[in-house]
Amino acid sequence: MTHESEQFDEQSFLDSVQKAAPESRYTPVPEDEYDAYIDANGVKVEVVTFKDGGKGKRFNATWVIDSPELAQQLGMQKLTVRQRFLLDLTPEGALADGKNQNIRLGKIFEAGNIDTSKGWSFRQLEGIRARIRVAHRPDREDASIVYPEVVAVTKAA
Repeated sequence: MTHESEQFDEQSFLDSVQKAAPESRYTPVPEDEYDAYIDANGVKVEVVTFKDGGKGKRFNATWVIDSPELAQQLGMQKLTVRQRFLLDLTPEGALADGKNQNIRLGKIFEAGNIDTSKGWSFRQLEGIRARIRVAHRPDREDASIVYPEVVAVTKAA
């Protein structure tokens, strides 16, 4: 990792001799339920453009699975799993509230014991602990490759 004060020299990087071979296979976290927390700086909201030209906002959270044993078994230092979903919005583009609106987001706040009636921010989700369920999604072009995704969030035991 470079420091921000260092300048990146692309030509030097391209010419440098690498000793480690990059992986050619992805190692997914197994499907199961895990105790986890949302990583620091692990919450993002991005604007997405749909095929019809419309715009939306997608919530992204990076969950860290709290299992040193599994990390060691898989040969990884940190087990992360992504959770992504579209947010329900008003016609003006603000976050929608009310019945059947932003249920998945509400489940995360509920799991983290965050009282949303007093106002809240997405950053409050960073660091919350919960029980997550991980499922696999196949790659669109190669069904032998699967990606782990968080499909459910509940309060930690």
